[in-house]
Amino acid sequence: MSYVSDYGTHKVIPNRFNRDRTICILDMDYWSVAYLRTFRQFPLAKVGDSDQRQLLAEYTLVSKQQAASGKVADLTTS
Repeated sequence: MSYVSDYGTHKVIPNRFNRDRTICILDMDYWSVAYLRTFRQFPLAKVGDSDQRQLLAEYTLVSKQQAASGKVADLTTS
């Protein structure tokens, strides 16, 4: 779904974890994922015919510019 305003076209994505009265505004050009530890695989114990492996990684979400995102709270839903 798109919303066209004086400031351009914006993509609207519903999020079931947000409150109905809150809108989050994100400029995805200013967000990235940083890896503290890249993906590695470790073999686990064999169970029957299956080969099981463990994936291990550490990563985080990085905001490159705090002023590029925002939140509009306490909107009316009627």
